[in-house]
Amino acid sequence: MNGFLGSQKNNLAFQLIVDRINRSVHGQFADIRNAPLKEEEYIAVIKQKSGALCALACLCGAMLAGNTTDLHLIGEYATGIGICAQLENDLDDVLHLGEKNDLIHKKWTLATMYLAHHPSRIGKAVASYFENRLSLDRLLAIQSLEAWIQSSGVILYTRVLIEAEKIKAKNIIDKLSVDETIKRQIKSFVDGIHFKADIPGET
Repeated sequence: MNGFLGSQKNNLAFQLIVDRINRSVHGQFADIRNAPLKEEEYIAVIKQKSGALCALACLCGAMLAGNTTDLHLIGEYATGIGICAQLENDLDDVLHLGEKNDLIHKKWTLATMYLAHHPSRIGKAVASYFENRLSLDRLLAIQSLEAWIQSSGVILYTRVLIEAEKIKAKNIIDKLSVDETIKRQIKSFVDGIHFKADIPGET
């Protein structure tokens, strides 16, 4: 009987891992298309891509540690961690003008979509650039472009989204069938997902 139950658990774990791999592949395909999306649509894409990869890593870790009881919950909160990490990375890739800047490369992320929909004069210029109605040289010729990006509100916008995902993750962690001390340690890790960027004027 134990062998049968063990086999069932292994099959479940394998199915969860395959599911996360498939989600990641589908998410990567959607990301490659590089089309502007609504906020909830983009979150769904990075949930499939970065979220699924983070969940895969955590599920493998749980299995190696012998924990097959909370695999679904582990996968869910780990997905949230992956979403947070991707949002933070997307933000970091617009704040400073350089080779990796997603704005320059016309890569659609929540951060670049926020900037392209900004009602200001520079926001309209960014939209024109994405629509191929403004050249890169003319965009970069805009004075204080980098300063405008950093003060546009994109940092606060991304921070709010990340905090919402962290709250969801911690609510799922509360449901784990582990000691409260372990729950606090995992939550502390989630809280440790820090913001590289500061809001201008924030102390």
